[in-house]
Amino acid sequence: MQMHLTIWIIRPRDRTVDVVPQDWFNQGNYDFAYQGVRRVARDSNSGRIVGEGVRLDAFVLDESNRRVAKWLRSNPFSFESA
Repeated sequence: MQMHLTIWIIRPRDRTVDVVPQDWFNQGNYDFAYQGVRRVARDSNSGRIVGEGVRLDAFVLDESNRRVAKWLRSNPFSFESA
């Protein structure tokens, strides 16, 4: 099974949409039937995209938005982290 996970970066003010493939996931050794990205958001401090998934640790993407720069131990989407 080949996966084609992408993130859509929508900028209404600029009237642009960037469709960015997630190379780290698409080319990774993941069980696509049981693992996947659930949600992403832009970190207001760094401007980087952070995300979390099903059976995946929370992560921060690199500047290309295509690869994981860092895996997080604390989950930015958790109420306990806020």
